[in-house]
Amino acid sequence: MSLPSRVVRGVTISSPGPVPPTLTQRFFDYIFDSLEYDRWKKSVPSRLLRLVGGPGSGKTSFAALAVKSLQDIDQSHHCHQKSPLVLSVFFKPLDTSDTTAALHQEQNAIPFAVQFLAEIEKQLDDNLQINSEFSPPPSPQTQIDETAIFNNIRFKLFRFSDIWLVVDDLDCLWCTRKEYREVEERLEQLRSLGIRVLITSRTPFKLRDNKAYCDVKLEDEFKEGGHRHDDEHDCGGLVTWWECDLDDHGNDGPFYICQNCNKAGFGCGNLSHPPPELTANPLPVMFDINNAPEPSMKALILHNLQLEHGQFWPLEPPMMSEKEEYPPVSCLGRRLLSSNTPGEPSREASDLVDRLVQLSNGNPSIALCILEIVHQAESLDAVMDKKDRLPKTVVEMFDRLVGSQIQARVVDKELPREMRTRAALALHAIQIVGQAEDSFFGVDFETLREMLLEDSGRCARYGYEELLEGDEAVDEVMGAAGGLLAVRSGDGNYDVTCFHPDFYKYVNERYNEFLTGGGL
Repeated sequence: MSLPSRVVRGVTISSPGPVPPTLTQRFFDYIFDSLEYDRWKKSVPSRLLRLVGGPGSGKTSFAALAVKSLQDIDQSHHCHQKSPLVLSVFFKPLDTSDTTAALHQEQNAIPFAVQFLAEIEKQLDDNLQINSEFSPPPSPQTQIDETAIFNNIRFKLFRFSDIWLVVDDLDCLWCTRKEYREVEERLEQLRSLGIRVLITSRTPFKLRDNKAYCDVKLEDEFKEGGHRHDDEHDCGGLVTWWECDLDDHGNDGPFYICQNCNKAGFGCGNLSHPPPELTANPLPVMFDINNAPEPSMKALILHNLQLEHGQFWPLEPPMMSEKEEYPPVSCLGRRLLSSNTPGEPSREASDLVDRLVQLSNGNPSIALCILEIVHQAESLDAVMDKKDRLPKTVVEMFDRLVGSQIQARVVDKELPREMRTRAALALHAIQIVGQAEDSFFGVDFETLREMLLEDSGRCARYGYEELLEGDEAVDEVMGAAGGLLAVRSGDGNYDVTCFHPDFYKYVNERYNEFLTGGGL
């Protein structure tokens, strides 16, 4: 008997869906080939890697591709006495038009952390081919023993050599903080059992936690010669670092080394020590995917342009798969071919690709939205024409995000007050940041907090004052915004900005009446 997707307060637990064909594994090579991902994949003891990216950054595509990539490792070990195992849990905001949701609402009577562990146990049972009749899904009518479920998982894990768990969009649960905290705790428990956990989320949490700083003392000549510490060293502390167990005096360490210093050959100073290792960071190792690197964005744009308009670039983009073929060159495609050198791109082609890379600003979904406008253009001149207004496809994307993450929760009077309060907090924070004079630096968090409290003071029914108290206030604001706001840290301070320059323009120039009118 198949287990239905779990549903709780607008969030479902489901199996990974199909990977969007527009984002392939080659687009994410910058992650798959990174030191952080490689060390996480092989980590002993197990580590937690959190990939953080705003809306449209490709988190779900990457998570599904990571599952497939890890499953390939699993299949290559099928003859071994113990095989690896890949587990995956994909959280998805519930579509209000989903007519099947009502059938599962009774699951709300079960603590969400129990549902989460039950999903993990079910996947273990499926892999071990244990009859599901002996481990039925939990229901409100049955006695639930969370400890028993956890112990069952612990016992079954001994059957496998390596276990990876990919969890996508965990912060969908942030609107109901209790459930989010409980699942985070269960993930840490699973990691303690040896499971390597990878999480994707729209927001970096625990921003106030202490971090490490590089212990390499740089002389002035190194600074003047161009070598510097990682940016994180001067912006609130490192999130990943290399580590020696002893310091340069032979005392118990650790001695921290940032990535830049490690690449430059700096160490703890004791030549008898082995090369430093990437630390088994007790905090989640963060990997920021908000802005994909230019080579990945250029390859994505070239690939999709040529799928629509024919091949005009001299070399195949790295995303070209064996099954894909480019169509005959279109009218626009002919403008992108050089008239002087056959088979070479024209100057207009280079300018167009560079322009599209610049406009997308590292966000693949926004790049694809802009490409839809390009495909519909009648001429290259129309494509290159600089317009003051945002492309319609990008506006529609932002409308969907604001509608699903904020407007629907503010308007729905039947939702729990906690969810509506956080939606109101997000609405006002976006309004304030979107009206900032500087789109790059945004608003200092302490200033933002004061302005939010003033707004709430003028209308006491917002009720989010308590969320802005204490050290977790910055997490509360970022979590409520669901990735629509971004944060940069430095010297203990936080600057809050819109997640993308186009979204700043969308808010600042009043594209959305709900945001403009206050919505409350």
